[in-house]
Amino acid sequence: MATCILNQTEQVNMAAILLDGHGYVGPAGTPVTMTCVMAEAAKQQIDPAVLLAVLRTENGRTGKATKNRNGSYDVGPFQINNSRSSPIWKLAGQMGMSVEQFGTKLAYDGCFSAGIGAWMLRHKINLAGNNVWKGVQWYNSANAVGKRYVVKVANKYRPIRHEYGMQ
Repeated sequence: MATCILNQTEQVNMAAILLDGHGYVGPAGTPVTMTCVMAEAAKQQIDPAVLLAVLRTENGRTGKATKNRNGSYDVGPFQINNSRSSPIWKLAGQMGMSVEQFGTKLAYDGCFSAGIGAWMLRHKINLAGNNVWKGVQWYNSANAVGKRYVVKVANKYRPIRHEYGMQ
């Protein structure tokens, strides 16, 4: 897995987004690769075309944090929300990282973002009784916004399957 070495200022500024919601979008880190998306999809037993469709729908990139209406931020290529109510942030301790280290890696390491995005999608699919499209909806939101989101992902899913010859 690729890593991105950040200077102290970049780490502190990204931690500010993750912890306090101060606006900062830093320099690009290591990008998401097809190899890591495919590996993470296989690891989480997710159709890789679904994971790619989520990535394209999220439209994130390394070093990007998008502010939401509620003041939270969506971070990195898979636009993982920084809300402390998300189960994602519990992974930091399980991985031996501080929340700040986890958030910085999520923002700047594309393959790490793919792994966490795939884990989160699998978690949502499991919560949805193994219903993939309900899990995709819940990846984004459990309300009506999530229903519109799943249509966007589904519209990207079909061309991706064709583009990559996935039957």
